[in-house]
Amino acid sequence: MRAGTWYLVGWCRLREGMRWFALERIRGAAVTVTPCTGHTIEEVGEPPEGSRPVHGTRPSPPSHGVPGR
Repeated sequence: MRAGTWYLVGWCRLREGMRWFALERIRGAAVTVTPCTGHTIEEVGEPPEGSRPVHGTRPSPPSHGVPGR
């Protein structure tokens, strides 16, 4: 979710690859008979900037000894 936006990670038939879809922009969806063959984490890619998991928050990056962090 970024600034109140929810995302769906899925296969884009137009782009023939994994994509991050903003739910507020999805106008329609259809169930296909094509089975999912599984995908690697590299195919899923990085989430949009500012997004966070549904079940919690991402761990803070290490401070590397910098005061005030």
